[in-house]
Amino acid sequence: MTNPLLGSISGLPMVSRPAAVEYSTLKNEIVAKVDSIMESRDDIFSLIGGNQVSTMRVNHANHAGTMAVVFLYNRFDLLALAVPWVYRTYISHGFSTEYFPLLFQTFITSIERTVSPGAAGEIMPVYLWLLENHETILRTRFDADEIGLTSSPEREAERVAFRDALLTGDHGFCLRAAEKDLAERGGIRDLYVHILQPSLYDIGRMWERGEVSVAEEHLASAVAGRVMSALYARIASSERTKRTCVVTAVPNEHHEIGARMVADLLEEDGWSVYYLGSNIELSGAVSFIKERNPFLVAVSVALPFTLQGAAELISEVKSDPFLADVRFMAGGLAFSGAGDLWKSIGADGYARDASEAVELARQWFSEGDRRRSGQI
Repeated sequence: MTNPLLGSISGLPMVSRPAAVEYSTLKNEIVAKVDSIMESRDDIFSLIGGNQVSTMRVNHANHAGTMAVVFLYNRFDLLALAVPWVYRTYISHGFSTEYFPLLFQTFITSIERTVSPGAAGEIMPVYLWLLENHETILRTRFDADEIGLTSSPEREAERVAFRDALLTGDHGFCLRAAEKDLAERGGIRDLYVHILQPSLYDIGRMWERGEVSVAEEHLASAVAGRVMSALYARIASSERTKRTCVVTAVPNEHHEIGARMVADLLEEDGWSVYYLGSNIELSGAVSFIKERNPFLVAVSVALPFTLQGAAELISEVKSDPFLADVRFMAGGLAFSGAGDLWKSIGADGYARDASEAVELARQWFSEGDRRRSGQI
């Protein structure tokens, strides 16, 4: 199903850089006001469906972070793609449909009380668009086919069995299935791309729809991590024939399995890989990259509100003249369906999955060899 919101964003006016920076700088103050107003409502617990108030606060902070990215890069398509997912996720977990228009109106009130009149005037049309399109957002459904999250039909039975075993915590079944796949197909790329990754996407969508609990989703991720660890010995023995790379998530990004898959496949392909994991402090990541001076850095971003951290990481490294040749590869769900969003944060390329990441790294490595030999 085509997202109808994408057709209605063309009329939104561009937000100037000063207004976007002002919103981004003051977003925590705006969120604090929003929290206070929403929590003072007599009907707040019916609006959030018995969830913890802290869950609502997380949504407010994430919303402000996403809007800061939307304004900084004038990427209203990102908003059109993200907001149906947010609606569906929170409604599936008990939030009232009436919570969202009340939230947007509260943000409008808080913005008017916090930012300058000029900045507020530029930002308001976007919040009014959210209010006007509330019913359309409710009717819009996330379509996995449109952003390339579907798996190979011929592997469907294997994937479903693997997914169900992840959800029940059956580590033994998952490990046996993984080893069988490796024996029959060779290498871990096929397993990761056609079985493990789509299984985890399935589970993520099931959690969004309220079909599995947070505990079950965490259990599945933990089992997936154990399976990957058990298989790592096969990767560690791979010959290092290429150059150094760093694979990392960004500040406040807690999803790490996708980045870990990229690190594993690059290492299997002959790269010397430093895998930094998730939610790494910006200054620490920048310092590490400057010390190692890698050929490339792969940055994983799953959620839109962490895109600003990715942009800051890339900008910090590229501002160093001694690191001008470092290539940045972007990946993760935050970029899915959003066209060239990766260019907006300063990346040099984008990979949809771990397999594409290896192919792009190979291409860059080949270009580097030809450049050093004077062929280009």
